[in-house]
Amino acid sequence: MASFDRCRSRLDLLSEWLFRITSSRYALRATRIMSRKGVKYRLNWMLHDENIENVEHVSLDPEVQRELGCSVGEHVFLEYPWAYVSREAVLRLVNNTDSSLQLYRDRIEAYDGDTFLVGYSSTELIGREFVICLTEDARSTIVKRNADISKKIRSEVIRKIKKIGRSWKSLGSEMALDESLFRSTREFFEVEVCLPIKSLGLNRQLCDRSSEGSWDSYVELIPYERFENVERKCVSKMIQTHFEPREIEVQTYPGYPKNAWTQYCYEDTLELQNDNVESEEEEKEAEEKKSAEEKSEKESEEKKTTEGSKEVSEIDAEQKPVEKSPLELFLEDRAQEMVEAVCYNTVVNVYVDDIEMLAQRDFEITRPRDEIACAERFSLIDLSFTAGKVISDVTWHPSLVEYVAVSYIITPSHEIARFSSKRSVVSKPEPTVLLWSLADSLRPQLSLWCHQEIYCISFCPMNADFIIGGSASGQVIVWNIQGQIEPRDVEDVISITSAFVVSDQDYSHELPIRRIQWLPDNYRIEPSGKLTKLSTSSSCQFLTISEDGIVAIWDLLRYSVTSQLKPNDRENLNGIFRPTYRLNVRPSENPFFTPLHLCLPSIDAFQESDRRNELDSMDVDCTKRLWIGTAQGHFACCTWEGQVFEMETSVLEECKLLNCSSAHDGPVATILRSPHLSDVLLTMGGRVFAIWKDDYLDLPLFRRKSDCVYTACCWGNRPGIFLMGTSLGDLEVWDIKRWANKPMLTQTISRKPITLLSLQESCKYDTKLFGIGDYNSAFRIFEEPKEFEDDILERMDWFEEYIWREVRRKKIFSSWQKDFLQNDTTAIARRQARANEEHRLKLEMTRLKLHREHEERLRLETEKEERKKPKSKDTVWKLRQQKRMEKVLLEKKKFLPRELEEKRLPLVRLAEERNAKMIKAKNEATLRDKHFDNFMSLKFPEYYDCIEKDKISEERRETIKDEEINVYLEEFYKIRDETRKMIAEKLHFPKFDCGTLVQKREKKGYKM
Repeated sequence: MASFDRCRSRLDLLSEWLFRITSSRYALRATRIMSRKGVKYRLNWMLHDENIENVEHVSLDPEVQRELGCSVGEHVFLEYPWAYVSREAVLRLVNNTDSSLQLYRDRIEAYDGDTFLVGYSSTELIGREFVICLTEDARSTIVKRNADISKKIRSEVIRKIKKIGRSWKSLGSEMALDESLFRSTREFFEVEVCLPIKSLGLNRQLCDRSSEGSWDSYVELIPYERFENVERKCVSKMIQTHFEPREIEVQTYPGYPKNAWTQYCYEDTLELQNDNVESEEEEKEAEEKKSAEEKSEKESEEKKTTEGSKEVSEIDAEQKPVEKSPLELFLEDRAQEMVEAVCYNTVVNVYVDDIEMLAQRDFEITRPRDEIACAERFSLIDLSFTAGKVISDVTWHPSLVEYVAVSYIITPSHEIARFSSKRSVVSKPEPTVLLWSLADSLRPQLSLWCHQEIYCISFCPMNADFIIGGSASGQVIVWNIQGQIEPRDVEDVISITSAFVVSDQDYSHELPIRRIQWLPDNYRIEPSGKLTKLSTSSSCQFLTISEDGIVAIWDLLRYSVTSQLKPNDRENLNGIFRPTYRLNVRPSENPFFTPLHLCLPSIDAFQESDRRNELDSMDVDCTKRLWIGTAQGHFACCTWEGQVFEMETSVLEECKLLNCSSAHDGPVATILRSPHLSDVLLTMGGRVFAIWKDDYLDLPLFRRKSDCVYTACCWGNRPGIFLMGTSLGDLEVWDIKRWANKPMLTQTISRKPITLLSLQESCKYDTKLFGIGDYNSAFRIFEEPKEFEDDILERMDWFEEYIWREVRRKKIFSSWQKDFLQNDTTAIARRQARANEEHRLKLEMTRLKLHREHEERLRLETEKEERKKPKSKDTVWKLRQQKRMEKVLLEKKKFLPRELEEKRLPLVRLAEERNAKMIKAKNEATLRDKHFDNFMSLKFPEYYDCIEKDKISEERRETIKDEEINVYLEEFYKIRDETRKMIAEKLHFPKFDCGTLVQKREKKGYKM
């Protein structure tokens, strides 16, 4: 019915469009005929040569037209030439002496109506010829005339759109149809209807009939029930030919759509048959003559010599048969069929109604067959609850897989914030969590209310009647939904459930809770912090992590939260529910360590420890490890030991940091274990995602960086497949077995960022489903494409081998790199230079600190000495007068100094905050160049990559220059040492003789 209404509306729009075009075409055609032959054409609204009483022709200038409100091209057109003009405007124009209406002043003043009917009467697009109706009778005549013309034009348009079928002219083809079709010889039922003659032609009196008093009025439709009904007898009708309408597309458009009716007939059938008979006889005679000639030729050839026949046989043997092309083979087999098809298409035409086809055609947008896409199955959204909010977390029911709980938070004013340092508490209770059912996805099944925003949520795996939520204030919220997941009627309202238990705020987290993780039901963390194994599955503990760096362990069985409590007992739990043990994962040397996500050891690690009778230290460490992602982009692993004494304590235990890697360029907001290999982790932070092995965090096994920021991730239903959500609203499906450098599928889900990805691990449906939460508070469930399906066992073996091979390769590379850096002289020199530079900076900072302390000490001593100096009498008198004046003013104004000081404190704080903001703004302004470079690097990464390469090349050049200088110095030192050695080996001491010296001086004439 909806498609029929849509087609009908399109047909009405098309009719109106054709009506306008036809009316304008008729107007132009009529004006041309009128101007050429001077006759009146009634299919035109324009009044040109018709003689109607009290309808006078006038000439109006463009200024007068604008004043009257009948400007050509603005108020009146060739298609709509008539307009109503107010009587006051016409009277005002009549009083002008140069007006063309001056001739009809008396009749205009005698006119009693409020408006005059004025019409454009020129055949040009812009002219001055108009007509005006000076009496009400003339106006009525024109209105009636225009209505008749509109009716005729509309009927003409309808006649062209809706064709009337012609009478059938029989040519004898129905006889051939009757002979070719099989008819049913079974006798039909004869029904005799008796009706009085007097009731023929009379109007029927219809009345309502009660459905309760008749057996055939209605029937109740019950699923899985079959009805034994009597089938209606077949009614067959014979027609000559009936072809279904076909859509024919051509390259050239003929101009105007045309409809055609044809019959299934052959022209000149008798003459063609006679011609065919004569031609067949002639062909037979010609064939007989040819066959006689061929026989005579064969006999003559047989009489040839044997030698000639042998030569011919040898030549035929040497010649190879020529192979025919596929086209030639096709033409030999199908030539006759193609000729018949072409002849049939030239004779038979198909009835085509272009207008009806355009109105009723459904345009379907289909995807190419080779394109893989995830099909959407469900969409869970209710804007009456979730308007202006985004999805923060999702949890699936552990046993009823069609139920899912979704938590919402208020949409931030800026982009999605993955971590926050402020508490956000809702002033009044609001629906923060909605419980949905896939069986009824139009509205939620249950609404969970709370005074605070919920950042994470989880079903209790031991008892699914309880839902745990982590709030923005750091408190743990518990809801009890026992007996509220039941089938309901359509008219029922959505049930509302308030918080069952709220933890004590003094013992809860100080900042929002980011993750909830459950311990196995056969393990428990004691109040002393020790991890113990239970003989039965009687534990119900979970861990929470917050931005304050604290990991809290909560026990639902300790305060009997999961037992059947009365309402009074529930109120008592609100003040006493608190964690049993707390761990501090923030290192003391790094106060900016802000955890965002928590991951516990896999179930296989606990099961492996269960198979051993006694746990050694290594096994205990494996089960007491925590994997944490931080806002600074770190991926760390830490452990705890517990208290020595078996007693409860409120002291925080400092966790020991085992390993810390920085492979991400943004906050590590997600750490997920693979559902196929429990020791493989997937992390996401900034524009980077990575795959790790939980016992080797030195290097990621698989790491890729994208141009856009990743906001969500989850593992797929098959090994080696995972899904990534981006800030641009795109979904990326990665399959590292097929393509390791790019995603196998990229699909746009939303125009805004994807906030969450969740995999439905246990599904009762045959399809593999996963959920996507977008920025518009919609949780949409998609089906994994069928193209991903392959041999699961083969893929599992490949994934295990891939992880083992990558770990081995990374370890070999790490050991080689370590040995290389320890033995390479250049690396050693760089490390030494870096250590020297750090030591120099440390000494410089210490010197500056001592210098500032010394200056502060000198300033305090100077102020102290100034205070010790005796003051003059004038100064003392002025101080006393000032104090007395302050006292008098306070007494007159009735102010108390203590109250004034209390009122002044907020102003002082505001001033301090303002100064702090200004200092922060100045610091940010100094970093504007850095922010600009970071922003431009995101937009133009290739240019900045070139700049970085140039910098690296320059550094290499500088290092090369230093190395050359070192080489020259070494050669100089070598030459110097060799020279000194030679001098030392060949020492020469000259001999001195006093007598010889005297003789030489006497020869030269000197005296002693």
